Amino acid sequence: MTALICDSDFAANTKLTDILFGLRGIESRRFSDHIECITFLKYHRADMLFVAVDDVNIDFVKIIEESRRQNCFPLICLTGRNAEDSMNVFRYNCDRFLQKPYSVKNVELCLDYFDNIGFRHTSVVVRTFGRFEVFVNGLPVIFHNAKAKELLALCVDRLGAISCVEAVDKLWPSRTFDERTKRLYRKAVNSIHETLERYNIPEIFQSYRGGCTINKEMFKCDYYSFIEDPKGNLLTLSGEYMSDYDWGEHTLAMLIHTAEAADPDFDLSIFYD
Repeated sequence: MTALICDSDFAANTKLTDILFGLRGIESRRFSDHIECITFLKYHRADMLFVAVDDVNIDFVKIIEESRRQNCFPLICLTGRNAEDSMNVFRYNCDRFLQKPYSVKNVELCLDYFDNIGFRHTSVVVRTFGRFEVFVNGLPVIFHNAKAKELLALCVDRLGAISCVEAVDKLWPSRTFDERTKRLYRKAVNSIHETLERYNIPEIFQSYRGGCTINKEMFKCDYYSFIEDPKGNLLTLSGEYMSDYDWGEHTLAMLIHTAEAADPDFDLSIFYD
């Protein structure tokens, strides 16, 4: 885990760093002004963020806004010497207030609290009915590589793993499986890793020699919910599935057949033009 500490008070920075490492082995990056911290957030992942609210060198509001703009979603703890500053936790929808001077007990209570609410910051939802999209805490994940997004969609469609050979066949159907297409595949895999790291959800995707897979336990998915309980989720089926990808038509046909079997009286005409 990585903690960012933004505070121009060197002694306080050092003490909090030592306590975090001593309690949980948490590595910390320290910043003395908000510009350095914001620059780091633009390119790196963080699990938790400690920001001084009573420091004239720190614009803590800008740091909070940037962490959300960059979709980093760290757990945010505001720090200060005055108990009145704790009201900023509610004002800016942060997670915790930690009063100085730091003590091992208070930092441990803070980390315990983070353990209890951590799931709220890693809520991942995958939508397949319609266009394929991934959401983290309600915000869409932006893929800069279209083939990377499609590869992740293929893993979802296959309920887990897909081989490199099959992935190349689906992603580049008009090309042969050779060293060049294998390089394109590896580029897509690396792009997925980079994207999910940026959104702090790297655990939902894994690659291995000859293929890649997803961890279905780490996200909610309309497709999976339908498979588990077709009758109870009939109304979620819109008649479209992975509409950006031609290969999704086969799965859509299976879904419609499943819907018909689950409830013969259900009006399937809503799935057709």
